[in-house]
Amino acid sequence: MITINQFKDYDMKTEVTERSGGWRTMNIALWVAQIILAGIFSVVGFIKMSTPMVNLARRVPWIAEFSGTTVFLIGCAETAASLGLILPSMLKFMPKLTVLASYCLCIMMIVAAGFHIAKTAYAVSILNFILAALAYFIAWGRSKKAVIEHSIY
Repeated sequence: MITINQFKDYDMKTEVTERSGGWRTMNIALWVAQIILAGIFSVVGFIKMSTPMVNLARRVPWIAEFSGTTVFLIGCAETAASLGLILPSMLKFMPKLTVLASYCLCIMMIVAAGFHIAKTAYAVSILNFILAALAYFIAWGRSKKAVIEHSIY
């Protein structure tokens, strides 16, 4: 006769071994990074989507080089990515979308840094590279070090 404990030892990992000290520390660091990045991109994306182009171009000079539709779509992409950083991992429903959102933000920030370098806005490009590195850290961490498993409700 097989008892529950014997069945548990054969195929199932226990919660303690999967989520020991190193995993917890990395998980906390990744959640902090996800919240910071999601907060930044949700605010910036919302501003790009909701502020009229004339007002936005006064505050951010590079905006005038793009059409209103392009700026709106960039804002939509940033807002969607900010949701993708948090919701899939938090709900444990398709958490790989968090990795995908992080990679997309990383690519967006590298392209933005290239644009700002071409316009000699070096300070802004440094910020873009920092955000890209943070997004890459999240993608790497959620795909390799502190993976959140899909949960079926």
